[in-house]
Amino acid sequence: MAAEVFKFPHDETHVIYSLIKTAKRLEETSVAQCVKVQKDIINLLLLECRRSNIRTRAVVRALKTLSNE
Repeated sequence: MAAEVFKFPHDETHVIYSLIKTAKRLEETSVAQCVKVQKDIINLLLLECRRSNIRTRAVVRALKTLSNE
């Protein structure tokens, strides 16, 4: 059990890579499971894009505030 804990993904990037590997393994044996994993990957990527967009807007606001001073 301890070995599996060490292999557990540390951040969302690792989770996405792990899910991609899982999807590739399932591609030939279980298409339905593969599609479910691919949906999870898409949802995680969408979440990352939203977070990036929020960060970008915050930086732009901060820069505008600094340039107005």
